[in-house]
Parts: sequence; C-alpha cells; structure tokens
Amino acid sequence: MKSACMLMTALFALSATTAAWAAGAGDGRGPAPLTAVSGAYSLTFNVRFASPVPTGATIQCKARIVPGLSAFDRLRGASAPVQTASGKAQASGSRATCTVEVPFSWMVGDSRNGVALAYEVDEVSAGAAPVRAQQEIGAPYPAAGARQNLVFNIAF
Repeated sequence: MKSACMLMTALFALSATTAAWAAGAGDGRGPAPLTAVSGAYSLTFNVRFASPVPTGATIQCKARIVPGLSAFDRLRGASAPVQTASGKAQASGSRATCTVEVPFSWMVGDSRNGVALAYEVDEVSAGAAPVRAQQEIGAPYPAAGARQNLVFNIAF
C-alpha cells in the first residue's frame, strides 16, 4: 500500500512538472512568432587525391541544409524543410575543386539555432567510388539575403 502511494505521488509530480514545462515553452501567449530567414550557402570542396587520378575522373559533391531545431522541437518530432544541391567537377592530376550553392528561404521559430549542414563527396571513376561525408555541421544564418561561403578540404 505504501509503495503504491509513493508511486502515485511520483507520477503526479512528474505530470505536474511536464505540464509546467510545456506551459513555459509556450509562455502562455501561444506559439512564438516565426522569423523569415533567407540567403545561400556556397560550399567549396577542395579535394586532394593520394596519387594522380586517371584522365577524365570526376568528383560529385552534394550538400544538404536544414534549419537547426531547438531541443523542444526535436522532442516533439517537428519536421524541418530541407534544401539540397549537387555538382560535379573534373579532376586534374591529384586535385579537384567542386562548388555547390544551396539557396534557402524559410520561416523559423528561432533564428539563433542556425542551420545543420551535411555534405558528401564521391570520387566517380571506373573502380569503387570512395566517399567522404560529414553530418550535423552547425552554422549560423548569413545576413538576410546574403551568401555564406564555406570551404572544406577533403583528402582521398
């Protein structure tokens, strides 16, 4: 009986805490106003190969950006818009440079969260295609309508 009473007390405290947290998230005034953010990210991939690659070898670069979600948004399973872009570049000797531009225009709840970038660079040749990728790179928003240039040095 005593353990059942303790369990009920704990469950009541947990539900009260959760309700208070949820009410605080909205601050009682409804959802936070949305902010317009727009601009572009220009991602340049400087690729260096361990040895010269065959004539005609190319690389493919891909980029993806999404608005950075708050911890509360992630807990409630909010979805975010996704912008992607890809490009190809010809390799010369043991180097290649590939640039992609990813424009965006979104309405976000909190522009301080910035964006989460991801990229993938593939060597496209006759054999197996080595891949270099990175996920969840945080970056701030550029000034409204501006372009943010980012450079990545990749080694194959």
